[in-house]
Amino acid sequence: MTPEERRPLTELEQRFLDLLPEDISPPEMQEDEDGEMSFEWYAGPRSVFCVSVGKNGTLSFAGLYRDGGLGGKANLTDGLPESFLNHIRRVRVKT
Repeated sequence: MTPEERRPLTELEQRFLDLLPEDISPPEMQEDEDGEMSFEWYAGPRSVFCVSVGKNGTLSFAGLYRDGGLGGKANLTDGLPESFLNHIRRVRVKT
């Protein structure tokens, strides 16, 4: 989805993007049916990580890797813990 095609980001969604360190490539973005914005890093069917930012700052995430998957929730008000960022880093997006 191009920036022209999507709705403006909420303050929390923009904060999520602003907290990502420079070594993490920008995600693809798409608005979910429930109105939340999803951020996805995709390098193949077994190398993907998705995050949606809820209206209250809840991050719902899921990752799928060659050796298994994971999912969970975190709170954006707590920042982005290194363990969370490492899950994104496991996805090697081709640029």
